[in-house]
Amino acid sequence: MIRRLWVAVMASAMLVAGCAVPHPKDSHGVTKVAATEAEVEAIYDRYRTVRKSALELLDERPLTQVESGAVLAIDAGALMVARRLLLSDAPDDTQDLRILDVYAPRLESYPLWFVVVVEDGVRDLIKVQIFQRESSTTGWQLVASPETLPSTELPVFDLDDTDALKPVDPLRAGGLSMSPQEAVDAYAATLNSRPEAESTVSDDSFITKMREVAAE
Repeated sequence: MIRRLWVAVMASAMLVAGCAVPHPKDSHGVTKVAATEAEVEAIYDRYRTVRKSALELLDERPLTQVESGAVLAIDAGALMVARRLLLSDAPDDTQDLRILDVYAPRLESYPLWFVVVVEDGVRDLIKVQIFQRESSTTGWQLVASPETLPSTELPVFDLDDTDALKPVDPLRAGGLSMSPQEAVDAYAATLNSRPEAESTVSDDSFITKMREVAAE
């Protein structure tokens, strides 16, 4: 009670002095949603535009504005191969990327991130893409882009009362059969054909495809 009275007195003093009073924080404290759906649409429109330019030029340099890490390395390699294979035909810059779902968590510090589930009409795939922003002075970049078949059903994501995505601790199971890190380790072991993972991971379409590629 004393603290509330002190806050009220200070607020009155600031008003008398002509100072601006900060807006009260909501029940979520200092956290905020990483990006609204409108912001995600704008971010993804820019990504499409830059990606189209890279495809037209067969040049990975534009992609450095909107991609980083393994995603950039994979796309840069694909563009390099395309340059070497191109003879007289114009580069194919066709793309058909449509956002199906957006998932953004509440975060209290950088890096910020969000997830978009995207339908790739050209390749007939579903992409689960993660965009990240390292700081307030850097732009959003695509940092991960796993792909699934259209027939694959994604699990239901846990949301809070404002429809913000609720992240989980990577090292704790929290009611799951295993923690996210254990699941990733088990999946990697399965891809590497290590026998200890056979009982925990089923052969999905990606594992089957990778084994076919390895055999060839």
